[in-house]
Amino acid sequence: MLPARSRANTLRILTPASTARMLRAHLARHNLRVLFLAFVTLLLALALWIMLYGLACWLILLAVSAEGVSEAGIPRTFRRWFIALALVSTAWAWLCRRFRPQEIARDKKHPLEVASEFLLAIPRVTLSLFSTISAWRRLSAAELDQAASFIHRLAEERRMPLPSVPQEIPDARSRERILLALQIMQIIDLQKRDRDWFVTLHVSRPRAFQFDRSGGNSE
Repeated sequence: MLPARSRANTLRILTPASTARMLRAHLARHNLRVLFLAFVTLLLALALWIMLYGLACWLILLAVSAEGVSEAGIPRTFRRWFIALALVSTAWAWLCRRFRPQEIARDKKHPLEVASEFLLAIPRVTLSLFSTISAWRRLSAAELDQAASFIHRLAEERRMPLPSVPQEIPDARSRERILLALQIMQIIDLQKRDRDWFVTLHVSRPRAFQFDRSGGNSE
């Protein structure tokens, strides 16, 4: 006989409907974490840009004072130039990430590459804000039901050939949204064996989705 806690957990997620409710709650927590990380990234990016602006102003005042100019001040056009350079450097960082998304790390780099990484450090932090926000996921009630049924199906099959997924989720747009959301939340995983791709339950998925072969909780 199963312990009371184990029986309760098993009964709680035996049906796809109850799994859909758990999935909805898990998705809400995921989105809250995304918002928090995006907010922290925004504050960090703003702080770094303000620090860079302050450092640039200090260097300008230092250079002007060194020339013996009395009543030295920041040029009126400096702020516009700073904003323009910030936008250009951010655009350049975006282009570098766009056309070199997975650059292989090397032991030795050209001095220009090192300088580029240093100069684009803050723009890259700024761009990471959009990468963080892109992790926000939204599924409709019908898609949550489909996702829950798909999770239970994977619990039974252990792995499913990727071409077989349309049989479980016929609509192409819903299928893409569901698979991407479950991947981001580390509930499912894609694995390649030989030349074929399979969908499986993620080995590090949340405990709430630790199913046994019968579709119940493993506890």
